[in-house]
Amino acid sequence: MNKKTPIINFMEEISGGNKKYWLTLAQRIVKNGNSEEILAIKYVDCYNESLQEVPSEIKQCRNITNLNLNNNKLQDLPNWIVQFEDLHTLTIDKNEFQVIPKIIFKLKNLKTLWITNNPLDWDQIKLLMKGMPKDCNIKYTSPNNNSRL
Repeated sequence: MNKKTPIINFMEEISGGNKKYWLTLAQRIVKNGNSEEILAIKYVDCYNESLQEVPSEIKQCRNITNLNLNNNKLQDLPNWIVQFEDLHTLTIDKNEFQVIPKIIFKLKNLKTLWITNNPLDWDQIKLLMKGMPKDCNIKYTSPNNNSRL
């Protein structure tokens, strides 16, 4: 069975301006063939790709600050995500998380976590609130689907 290769969009700021554009990882590697360019990528968007796991290709982009894994079929996050020491925004809305991924608690610089519309119970919400730093902005959906900040 052929495994679908997800289209991973990378948004980066162009030097000297605020214009942003999107490229897939494959396009980026083929276009430049330069690992330094890949390391310069700050924003990764894997929105709505029906992913069941986070693509390992993302590991190459070690300086990610924003990671959008919204609207997929994820149930866990890989341990290697902790290598993103500059990650400050993680969006994992609309996935299939039934438990809070333990690796989230090791993301030391995380300032914003969006985890709405996942089948989390109150015990998981309490674990999340207790385990995250006070300065982390957490957006979640309670078990009765009331959104909270």
